[in-house]
Amino acid sequence: MNRHEFASLLDRVIKERMLKKITLSKSALPGVARIQIRPFEKGGSAMVQLSKFQEDNKVIHENLPADGAGEEIISLFMDFFKQCNIVTAAGNCEAKCNKKGSLYVKNQIDFSRQETAAASSHDKQKRHFLPPNQPVAFLQELGISGTDGRVYDRMAHKLAQINRFLELIDDVKDSLPENRPVRIFDLCCGKSYLTFAVHHYFTQILHRQVEMVGVDLKEDVIEHCSRTAEKLGLAGLTFQCGDILQFEPDSKPDMVLSLHACDTATDIVLNTAVRLGTGIILSSPCCHHELAQQLQSEELHLITDYGILQQKLCEISTDALRAQALKISGYQVQLIEFIDPENTPKNLLIRAVKNRGKMDEAKKNKLVNEYQCLCEMLNVNPTLKRLLNI
Repeated sequence: MNRHEFASLLDRVIKERMLKKITLSKSALPGVARIQIRPFEKGGSAMVQLSKFQEDNKVIHENLPADGAGEEIISLFMDFFKQCNIVTAAGNCEAKCNKKGSLYVKNQIDFSRQETAAASSHDKQKRHFLPPNQPVAFLQELGISGTDGRVYDRMAHKLAQINRFLELIDDVKDSLPENRPVRIFDLCCGKSYLTFAVHHYFTQILHRQVEMVGVDLKEDVIEHCSRTAEKLGLAGLTFQCGDILQFEPDSKPDMVLSLHACDTATDIVLNTAVRLGTGIILSSPCCHHELAQQLQSEELHLITDYGILQQKLCEISTDALRAQALKISGYQVQLIEFIDPENTPKNLLIRAVKNRGKMDEAKKNKLVNEYQCLCEMLNVNPTLKRLLNI
């Protein structure tokens, strides 16, 4: 594939709304480590955004019209980068450029899937609930964007997390009650970026009434969030300072959220959600220190002999046990890649939807036995195991 053919391929995937992401890496461009390119729409016109990740950790954004973007991207790639990875809804493509300017392309994009792929890609655009560069009052108040709607470079990753979380909520919104306000608790809410975003999603996008509470131990953070909600006039949104382990609301929540509650705080969130009989739980864990201090397994010494592998084993074991504990508690559970690892390594989300009806006793016993066997093999006693008395 020559340069012209490669540019034509790029133009086609952009024009037909198949593009998900392009990454230019192995940079020779001074001060720039890599460039990511993503599609978006502005005023009904197809655009692409170039995010230039600088060596000082700043990110510079540049928007281009989709028409003709392929040739500009190719020029940038071949002049300053050695590798280009294209991710589309119909397959991927990898290109490499050597010192002599020769182009080598491994193309796995199947244009016979273009109709389905285009529909999928177009759908993604519609689900970008908080588009960049559009003024939103709570984003301005929380320091994510300026008054013109432009997202600050240092906060771009946070907006990506929020948008992805809203997308995962949108997938299960039909399981929520429709004849009354939706009751939502954000436990360990911290600065409440997610709390305000979810309130915006339900009230401004779905046009639903909510009874939403953010709970956290830090009194100063809760006071700030309360003042912000009052300033913005956000109906149905309140904040409460307290220990979520002892949290006793007046009514059962329909949904419990938690974004990056640290270490065993995630276990306390999950236990509280189960204890309150929550219908939907979405929790993105953060830090997995507990099992790192406990895990001992002679059978797995080929893994645990290496610190980095033991750390990964602790992470996946912690979340596998959390998922199994929720299954034992009567939930259907998914473990989902929450966000691109390039945005944050904390990229897993636990999504659980409560089953209707009572679980068969034999099935529950099997789940409990599997859970206890893994704990015994790893020689661990997780917080959630103790809280749920498994």
